Amino acid sequence: MKRSIIIWAISGIVYLGVVIAGYNVYASMNPKTDEHTNRAANEQEEEDMDNHLGHNEQKEEKMNNQIDHN
Repeated sequence: MKRSIIIWAISGIVYLGVVIAGYNVYASMNPKTDEHTNRAANEQEEEDMDNHLGHNEQKEEKMNNQIDHN
């Protein structure tokens, strides 16, 4: 019984090592994938920030108009 548990544990560790090594090889062969993902994320973040800033400016303008009318 102990022997089969040890075999399963070693098999699992070896399998995990193979998966990690395979992913590292894949990632090193396809570096453009990461660059594209990062660039798209950065562009989206900038767009979100611009929209947020524009929204704040609109709020501020409305508040100033309300103050002027009072």
